[in-house]
Amino acid sequence: MYNPIRTRHRRSVDPHKTMCELYIQADHLYYQKWGSNVDTVIEQLTAHVEAVNDIYKITGNYPAIVFSLRIGHVHNIPTMQF
Repeated sequence: MYNPIRTRHRRSVDPHKTMCELYIQADHLYYQKWGSNVDTVIEQLTAHVEAVNDIYKITGNYPAIVFSLRIGHVHNIPTMQF
């Protein structure tokens, strides 16, 4: 029988884990927006991740967490046709 009421518990945080790697892929439109240059796309994505790190430091909620960028792939051509 379906029970819509669920009890949720807050996950515990391991204080020794302070790094969060972000695996990011850029689509072909983002690639084209930044001049069809892979290096420029990576620089822009890095700037976004650095901004997130700054926000986390300013808010003070999780000052020890650091995000790092792990580029998955920069798509330079459309991979799916609609």
